[in-house]
Amino acid sequence: MLRLTVLGGLGLTADGAPYVGPAVQRRRLLLLAVLAAAGRRGMSRDKVLSFLWPDADAEQGRQALYQALHVVRRAFGQTAIAGGTTSLTVTADVISSDVADFTEAIGGRAYEQGIAAYGGPFLDGLTFDGAPELERWVTAERARLAREYVTALEQMAAGAVGRRDMAGAVRWRRRLAAEDPLSTAAAIGLIEALVAIGDRGGALQAALVHESLVRAELETEADESVRSWVARLKAGRAEPAVPPTRGIVAPVAVPGAAAERARERLARAVAGRYVVERRLAAGHVEATYAATDARDRSPVELHVIHPHVAAHVDADHFMRTVARAVALDDGRLLRLLDCSASDELVFYVSAPAGGTTLRDRLAQDGPFAVGDAVGVGRAVALALAMLHAHELTHGDLRPKYVHLMAPDAVVSGYAVTQALFGPAIDGPATDTAVTIGAPAYMSPEQLIDGARPNPRSDVYSFGCLVYEMLTGEPPFGAGGGTAAAARKLTMPPPSPRQLRDSVPEALDGIIRRCLARVPADRFASAVELPDALSRIETTV
Repeated sequence: MLRLTVLGGLGLTADGAPYVGPAVQRRRLLLLAVLAAAGRRGMSRDKVLSFLWPDADAEQGRQALYQALHVVRRAFGQTAIAGGTTSLTVTADVISSDVADFTEAIGGRAYEQGIAAYGGPFLDGLTFDGAPELERWVTAERARLAREYVTALEQMAAGAVGRRDMAGAVRWRRRLAAEDPLSTAAAIGLIEALVAIGDRGGALQAALVHESLVRAELETEADESVRSWVARLKAGRAEPAVPPTRGIVAPVAVPGAAAERARERLARAVAGRYVVERRLAAGHVEATYAATDARDRSPVELHVIHPHVAAHVDADHFMRTVARAVALDDGRLLRLLDCSASDELVFYVSAPAGGTTLRDRLAQDGPFAVGDAVGVGRAVALALAMLHAHELTHGDLRPKYVHLMAPDAVVSGYAVTQALFGPAIDGPATDTAVTIGAPAYMSPEQLIDGARPNPRSDVYSFGCLVYEMLTGEPPFGAGGGTAAAARKLTMPPPSPRQLRDSVPEALDGIIRRCLARVPADRFASAVELPDALSRIETTV
């Protein structure tokens, strides 16, 4: 089966493999593209001539079109392009296309199918020097198709809200915001959906990213409605714009006396096992407490999952997953010691995290020496390889979870995301009712589709981390959120060597492979990475 792709680029495949031959010479491929976009109504021969052979006289143009049709029909059959003396059409039964699938789905209000067919802007990345009519037409088609895509996303988001499926609304609102990161309406929609599922931290991050992007791109302040959300979220006063899904309870800020009461409740719940001392940190997924093991008086850290997240945890799966992680014994993984999951409390226990975090080291001193970056990267790769070999993932790898300790580094925070997401391996990771992860380090499929973490997404995060050690900031910028999502989906993997020519070519290649947009183009897991980095380490 021949398949023409025109959304997000231009290409032709035969039974899934790239088609090679005279029929896919650029102008002939463009001929198929414009006819596919024209749909069943087709396109006149005169218009095709003005698009593809604008500088040819009438006779030369007709001869060139005749030759192109002859080559295409000889390769794909006489019926591949149908038409008489005036108009031409691509025969969908011979050459299917993503644009035809998209148009049919949108016309039939099968919006989710249409969204799945939309791979990006029409003929994205192509230039048309010397063909002004074609360029104007492509620009107009690109805008039309993008509007229809946005409309489909809006319809899916509205339908999810109507069904009170706020996790679904977040998914579609994320894609809307990624499609137009400067849109106030898209930003507000995403903020409200995140607040509705209780992810105030994610809502604040989305609002701040939008503010920053508007300031940088438009040299003005964001709309007052977005700035108002920022102020309310920072003050902890925001309320859901729509009622949350049943069973999801919005998290409550825990300042001052309330934090102490939470510590006291925890101390009573774990009495006899652990002595709780003080709270060390609190995020939108868990709170971490310094504690002592009552059996041997050794110091530990208790990581307590917030109730609005714990309500969605499959207790058996959580216990099995963390127990597998507890069984690991690797010096580059911060030891996990214990876990518990009940209706009242879900937590896990780790050894105390020591050393300076990679996040703090980067903030204080900037980029690493290349050899040091390779050494730390190899230690992290060894930790990931151990996880992947035991069918575990990190799920949220970023600099805060890398602790710089002699002789290299120790990784914390692993397996927790996998434990929280539940036992299913397919479908979006919406089970927790909150966003887990930092957008600057998340893979494109996690950002846009809410895909569950897996070894290939860990590899992507690893690439982000090593890139930052070499350049001082994550690939695609440190802002994350909607801006990062848009760049990650439309731009090729960045090269650290372009910013720092002392980066070896082999290391540059490893990082860019880790950052590949398509998961299948990355390393399948981290198992290959330590050896690859070892070979580089000896040359720097």
